[in-house]
Amino acid sequence: MRFPSTRFGRAIRKLIKSERGAVYTEAAMTLPFFIMIWAFMIFSHKLVYQKITNNALAKGCTWHYALSSCGENPAYPALPASCGGTTFSTAPPAEWNDSSVTAFIREVPFIGDIVLGKASYGTRSASVAKPNYIGGGNRSFDARHSMSCNERPKTIGDLLSNIWSLFSGLF
Repeated sequence: MRFPSTRFGRAIRKLIKSERGAVYTEAAMTLPFFIMIWAFMIFSHKLVYQKITNNALAKGCTWHYALSSCGENPAYPALPASCGGTTFSTAPPAEWNDSSVTAFIREVPFIGDIVLGKASYGTRSASVAKPNYIGGGNRSFDARHSMSCNERPKTIGDLLSNIWSLFSGLF
């Protein structure tokens, strides 16, 4: 049996079959998702860029500090201004769990410094702001480098002092 075709029935069938506005609906649903993806990509780029820059600065500053005999050589030029946020020490950071032979040698009194030399440890911290839609705040990270210190240049006085202590120890 066929239903009579009325103007109201035709309008309803036409509305149901119509796809008008579907593109706008899809755009309204997917556009926020794509904006979030792009914002996350920009944040990731900033984070990686900052990590690479921070790592390069920490490495350069640690090299400079180690070449100056870990700050004991006054003849070596002072640290550049870009090294302002880098901290240096001659003891490894507490977070470094080094269970290698190097750590064992360093634990033996005075032999570790003779075999391996004094070490310089440089640490530099930085942070990048997180977008608000993933929690906001900052993402902090550290860059750490270590290097053996250059020996302090020896003077004639050092040489004579070493010879005197050698001979005085014999008698």
